[in-house]
This record gives sequence, C-alpha cells and structure tokens, in this order.
Amino acid sequence: MMTLIKTEKYDKFVNNIVYSAFFIHQLFFLFSVSALAKNNGNILKIARIVIISSFVIMCMTIIYYFFRGKFSLKEIFIYILIAIPLLISLYNYRVVMVIANLFYAAIFKNVNINKSLNVVLYATIIGYLINVLLGIFTKYTGNVGQVRYGFSRTRYGLGFCYAYFTGYYYLTIVIIYILAHNYLKNIEYIFLMIFNVAIFIFSDAKGAFVYTVVLIFLHLIFVRYNFKCLFSIFRVAVVLSFPVATILAIFLPAFYVQGNGIWGLLNRIVTGRLALTQNSLNTCGWTWFGQSAALWNPGVHWADSAMVLMLIQNGLVVLIMSVVFMTFFSYMAVKINHKPLMIVLFIIAIRSIFDMGFMTMQLGPVIIMFYDVYNKYKNGIVCDY
Repeated sequence: MMTLIKTEKYDKFVNNIVYSAFFIHQLFFLFSVSALAKNNGNILKIARIVIISSFVIMCMTIIYYFFRGKFSLKEIFIYILIAIPLLISLYNYRVVMVIANLFYAAIFKNVNINKSLNVVLYATIIGYLINVLLGIFTKYTGNVGQVRYGFSRTRYGLGFCYAYFTGYYYLTIVIIYILAHNYLKNIEYIFLMIFNVAIFIFSDAKGAFVYTVVLIFLHLIFVRYNFKCLFSIFRVAVVLSFPVATILAIFLPAFYVQGNGIWGLLNRIVTGRLALTQNSLNTCGWTWFGQSAALWNPGVHWADSAMVLMLIQNGLVVLIMSVVFMTFFSYMAVKINHKPLMIVLFIIAIRSIFDMGFMTMQLGPVIIMFYDVYNKYKNGIVCDY
C-alpha cells in the first residue's frame, strides 16, 4: 500500500482525537437513554447530534491512517466486500448499529486498546452516574408501576428512560471493567456483586441481574482462580455460542405453541418473549437484505431477541455475516486464551437469544478489540490470564 503520509508526527494527535471523540460518544449515548432526554425532545436531539458528530469525527481518522498506509489493499477490498450488503440493509431500514461496528473495528486498529477501554469505562460510569443524579434531582425518573403474578410494585428507573436499562447499563460497566483490567481482586468481585444486587432490588431487571451474576462467576472461576475443570468444554461452548444462539433464537419462537405445558412454562420464564418473537416473525417475516421501516412497527410488533431483530430489520445475509464474524472473533479469543473476552462474548451470545445483547452499545467496546486480538492470533501470542 502506497504511503502518502510518511511521518508519525501527527499519530499521537490523531489518537487523542479518537479517545476524546469516543469518550464524548459514549457519554452522550448514556445521556440519550435518560428519562430526561426521552421526555424532552430538544435535549434528545442535541444528544443525538453530538453522538453522530463524535462518531463521524472518529470515522474521519480512518482517512488519516489510510494515507499513513495502515490499511493494506487486501483489507480495503474485504471492507468494501462487507460494506456492500450492509449499505443495502442500511438503505432498506436505516439501522446503523451493524455497519457502525464495522467502522469500530477499523477506527481502533491503530490506537492503544487498553487506553480506549479505560476511556469508554470512565465515560460509561460518568454517564451512568449523571442519569442517576438526574433521576434524583428531577421529576424524570423512569419509574414505572407494574403488576406481575398478582403482586404490584414500583420499578425504579434511577434516571433511565426504562427501568430495565438501569440493570443492563450496569452490565455494560461490568463488561468493560473486566476487559480493561483482566485481573480482579476478591474485594472487587464483592463490590461488583453488591451493586448488582442493589440495582436489581430497585429496577427488577431480572435478565441483567442473571447475566451479570454469570459473568462475574465465570470470571471468578476461570480467571481469578484458574479453575481448569470444565474449561475445555467452555472453550468449545464459546466458539459455538453465536451459531447455537442464532438457531435457538429463531427456531424456539417458530415452534412455540401457546398453552400451559412446557412451552407455556418457558414463555413465562422469559417473560413472554417467545410469544412476542413468534408474533413478530409471523407478522413481519424476513428478507435477504432487510425491509422498510414502514413494514416494521416497533410499537405493534417487537422481538427482544437480537438475532430475530437483525433477521427482520437487516435481513438474512447481514445476520449470517454478523454471526460468522462473531464466531471467528470468538475462535480467535479462544486460540489466544483471552479468558475475559471469551466470557464476555459467551454472555453476549446467550443474552442475544431473548434480549438485545447483539445489537446494543455493549458490542462497541468489544468490537474495538478485534485487531488487537487478530494480531495476537496471527503472531501466535497467548495471553497469560
């Protein structure tokens, strides 16, 4: 690849632009899901403008590194090949999350990944605290009253626009934290779990609570104490997690039968998600490259499964591409023995069966690690944690 910019003079400056824009991007993303932003259209518009602007600024750094000769012709060809179906899907539905992840991988190829993870960690913690403070000092709390199984209770949003966001964005913090630090002290596990329990008591976000417990537990036994029993099985499970999750996410709702038998029990366990997903699949169907937003009404038809949402919104081709990419990513994580990343990818895959794990901001801080993991894999470097 011809190098038009041969000096490293501006590399540090460009890297700092990436870190700063990433910090602002993540901070305002959290602010955009606050109850205050949801109830104030002007504030939400400003937040979205900042989010888009910061992402565009990050993407512009790709141009600089292109002229620095940091992307080979082979890489450019692969990016173009991948981008074509993504752009078709984007035109059909206007969902940017999938194609944004492609840019994440390219943007963070040439920057320090550990520093990037810490930047997004600080931004997420600060954004989380801002939402909680807004929930305390304004009338916009995101609290909601619910009656479930004969019991009425209040779910506290703690400043987030939906009560369950409180738990899921705490899960985001835990995910980024273990990726940024790898090793944790016993006291850190205790504090992370205490906060998880407290947030669950307030928000009643059952899924987020369970995923966080499993995440912390797997990290404790496989990273902290190097529990070798069953680890070989877990490695296989990580590699297969995204294909298996996709099959389960699509075919469980497809074969779901309403009733009080095993299907009814499973539907209650996942709080009605089987029935919702089946309704979405039957009503909207799927296409090869996604479908117009006019045919997809989230207010009427909604599926919490990330895999099913991607199938309906982005199309089968994009879903297959995404699953293949994440499977390759998982395979590389296993080969270099990156235990924290293996655990995170496994949790994201499992969550994607009945939840939004595959299509949320949680995937961004994971995708930025792609080239770092790829380089270790290519060079045969094995992690010691």
